Amino acid sequence: MPGYEFVAWHVLLGPKGMPGPVVALLSDNLKKILLAPGQPQHYADRGLDVIASTPEECATYLKNEMRKWGKVIKERGMRADGPPTTSFRGCAAHTPGIQATALIS
Repeated sequence: MPGYEFVAWHVLLGPKGMPGPVVALLSDNLKKILLAPGQPQHYADRGLDVIASTPEECATYLKNEMRKWGKVIKERGMRADGPPTTSFRGCAAHTPGIQATALIS
């Protein structure tokens, strides 16, 4: 579809209202694991990129993806008939209604 790029991603989400210090602790520790010696190459060998972004960067990314794919869904009249699937994108987020911490991309 012209003008659209599909990238699979993963985000680890927590419940709405999760305290900021808990999000920061999880994000910091997951980033250390994902960026430990050998880990980025481990994922690269499998065609994956590690993106250990900040909570704010992840929130922005998620909002942009929801806006982009929401438009496609509405334009095409799509609807979900089954359970949601997961994908890859590593980031951390702590915003109202959207909370996540670093995983892999």
